[in-house]
Amino acid sequence: MKKVFMFLLLLGSVLLTSGCANNYFSSTSENLGENSTSSSSVDEPTYVQETISLTELEISYSSIEYSSLYINQYSDGSKLSLRKDGSYEEFDTGFFAHANSIIVFDNLEEFNCVKFNVIYGLNKSAVSSNGAKFFVYVDGVLKMESDVINEKSDYVSVEIPLESNVKRIALVVDSLGSNGHDHSVWANPILTYQKLV
Repeated sequence: MKKVFMFLLLLGSVLLTSGCANNYFSSTSENLGENSTSSSSVDEPTYVQETISLTELEISYSSIEYSSLYINQYSDGSKLSLRKDGSYEEFDTGFFAHANSIIVFDNLEEFNCVKFNVIYGLNKSAVSSNGAKFFVYVDGVLKMESDVINEKSDYVSVEIPLESNVKRIALVVDSLGSNGHDHSVWANPILTYQKLV
């Protein structure tokens, strides 16, 4: 009888201890759950992508070897026009910059850049060019170099990924010696960037 009593006493002690342990872990789990929920409720920054044409930005520096820099038009006031598959396509935005030419845009870090898209080629006014080469530099680093483009070449469209802290984009055209009829065009120069909302 004494042994049975001792066994029941021991069993009750174990159950009591076990109940305390369950209560402890249950309480701890609830607290952890509350902390976890609280932590996940912190709002992350929300960004949206927007675009802007380089023709809308201030030009930091430009150098045009022949004539002048024209924005959104050819030198006679007509639309920029580039060859594609044997015909010509007109563009509302861009730069006419007779080679040799350089166009520079600074202070771009304020935009939190994502990518840069542009179309390049020779305007339909070019009839006897020996060819030119187009280059895009980002913060002084060459990111794009074209093949030789002449009056019979189709226009080329490129997309260049950018780091968010990019400061400068430079558009350069090399006449490759003779600049006769190197009527160089940068069309639809679009900068995509992230904006905090």
